[in-house]
This record gives sequence, structure tokens and C-alpha cells, in this order.
Amino acid sequence: MAYNYVVTAQPSTSVHKSVRAHFTGPDDVNLLVAKGRRLEIHLSTPDGLKPVADVPIYGHIEVMLAFRPENEKTDHIFLLTERLKGMVFAYDSDLKEVVTKSSGDGYQRTGRPCDTGFIGVIDPTHKIIALRLCAGLIKVIPLDLLYSSSPMVAFDVRVEHLHIIDLAFLHNCEQPTLVYIHQDEFNNRHVNTVVLDMEEREFKPGPWNRAHVEVESYMVVPVQEDLGGVVIVGQQTIFYLGGPTETTCSVAPPELKKSVIQCYCCLDEGRVLLSDISGTLYMLLLQSESDDTQRTVSQLKLENLGRVTSARSISYIDNSVVFIGSSFGDSQLVRLLSESNEDGMFVDVMETFTGIGPIADMVVVDQDRQGQGSVVTCSGYGHTGSLRIVRSGIG
Repeated sequence: MAYNYVVTAQPSTSVHKSVRAHFTGPDDVNLLVAKGRRLEIHLSTPDGLKPVADVPIYGHIEVMLAFRPENEKTDHIFLLTERLKGMVFAYDSDLKEVVTKSSGDGYQRTGRPCDTGFIGVIDPTHKIIALRLCAGLIKVIPLDLLYSSSPMVAFDVRVEHLHIIDLAFLHNCEQPTLVYIHQDEFNNRHVNTVVLDMEEREFKPGPWNRAHVEVESYMVVPVQEDLGGVVIVGQQTIFYLGGPTETTCSVAPPELKKSVIQCYCCLDEGRVLLSDISGTLYMLLLQSESDDTQRTVSQLKLENLGRVTSARSISYIDNSVVFIGSSFGDSQLVRLLSESNEDGMFVDVMETFTGIGPIADMVVVDQDRQGQGSVVTCSGYGHTGSLRIVRSGIG
């Protein structure tokens, strides 16, 4: 009788999500990277990223958020899988392992699945997680009740608009306030804000709305700290909205029309990193003016920092070091420079992490004629395309 021995020859290398957190200790700076059904935990050191743990997850990771619960010294991580299984885990420094704090099932008996995938956001005070899982519904998870019951407490709140493109929490609001882009039946897009009433468990009209924004607007970037408001990214323009009557600041560089912004990372209230599918890294600068009562954004400026790998996720670690996670090639650890280098770029690649996805084609060859085949893959996309050789032993 023949037996088959099945083993993973090459674990997933494609990065889908990444987040910076103080996970393994109050003074530790950690990078958590989601690669399909695996979660890698790294520690930031002067010599680079040091692997701490590799955690298998039963399900493909779709949402990953870091937050700091009250009376805790380290951050906890919320995960949501493609089958809507949610979990919160932390790091036990005594046992030196990851422990599950809470879990639950977000399965919807009713409701139409969203066409644009799952969206998960956390409010600036780290008290509420909002998930867009079905059209017309927002699932709310109160984090103050997270550890008091099992499974985790969550409730659905109906939202007026069905086709939500992207959403985020506004900063500097007394009550949790969501801002989102939605598309109407005439394919026009608008920006709306709603206030979440936790006692009534319903949405109430927000402080401002903006109708008929760019028809191809698709990304909401919340502006942090004192400035507030949001940056809306479209196919032709990037513009700032801070209220119903405030003059819109915008920038429309020609290179924006040639590609699509894939992800962003807020460095501080005035700087945002953006990266498109071709691997171009931009710095969006929000220049502000102050008067006796408030600060307002007066101008947007977009600077080209150079070309990196095609980013799927960006995480700022510390001291101008940024992790560029890619699902279209190798991931990179880069340093932002104040002056251009010899190549004319404002980024310097410090470390590269191998990524063999996506694989368009592959073939098994026996190069050494010893009966042990190697897999040659056509990997990557665009300027990250390459041929890779994967070898694996058994035992």
C-alpha cells in the first residue's frame, strides 16, 4: 500500500496586513505581519527585525488592529478571518507565548456581502471597533466589555447607505464619529459623517457631510491629533475635508492618474506616506495655518520619495524606519532620508524579505539529477517580477 507524505514546502510569504505595536513588552517596539494564515511577530532592534514568534491562524486574516486596553501595559491584537471568526490575543511574558483573551463569531444570518471586502477600524480612544461586513450594517464591538463575557460582545447598527467604499473614525470628536465614502444609485460618490450613540445603539447625523466629491474617490485617511478632518484619495486628486464649509485643499499630480494608491501610513498629523501599485512611495504634507482659535489646513503637497516594492501594507516602526509589506514581491525595511541619495531617492533599503507571490506559473525540475526536484516559479508583478527556485527537504 502506498502512502503519501504531504508537507508545506514553502510557507506563505505574501504580506497582507502589518501593524506596529508594543506587544511583547511595554518598552518593546514590535512589528506584526499577517501572511495568509500565519502571523509573524518581530522585535525591532538596532540590528533590524528579530523574529519572536510565528503563530498559525485557523483562517485567512482579513482585519488586524492593535489597541491598548485600560489598565494594561502592553497592546492587544484583534484579528478577523475570512470566515468572520474574531479573536483578541496578547503576549504572556512569563510563558513566552501568545494567549487568546477573547473570541467570537461574526457570521451574519441576513445581509448581502459587500463587494469591496471587509473593513475594520478602531476609534482613536481604543474603546470601539467598527466592522463593515455586510451592506447596510456596521458591526460594533465595545472594547470595554470585551473581557467581561465570552464570546465577545458585538451588535449591529444599521447605516443609511448600502454601498460604502471606505470608512474611518474621525479624531478630536466628543462621541465616536465615523466618516465614509459611499456611492449612490447614479454612481455619484459622497462623504458622510455619522455619530454612534452607544446607549441607543444607532447612528445619528454627524457634524458635516460633503456631496458629489470626485467620482472615483476610494480611500479615507483620518488626520490625527489637533488638525482633525480627513484626506480623501481619488484617481485624479487628493483633497482634504475638515467640515461642511471649510475650503477644500487639493492636489492633482499627473502621476496620480497613472496608477492606484494601495495603502497609507500616518507618520504624524502633518505627514502621510502613500504608495501606489507600481511601487512609488509618496509623502503627503499637510501645511497648516493658525489663528487665535484653531489650526486649519491651508495647502497639500505631494512629494515623490522614490521607488520601493509594490506595497500592500505600510507600517512606521521608529527613527524614520518603515516596513513595506508586499504581496507582489519582496517586502522591504527602508529608512526615510532627509536628503536624496546617489540614486536621487529619499529612501534607503535596509533589509529585504523574500516574497515569491503571486506565482503565475511553475515547473518542477531536477537540476542535480539526484531525484530531488526543485520548483522554479514565475513570481512577482510588474517591476518586481522574477524567477525563483524553491528547494525543500523532508524530515
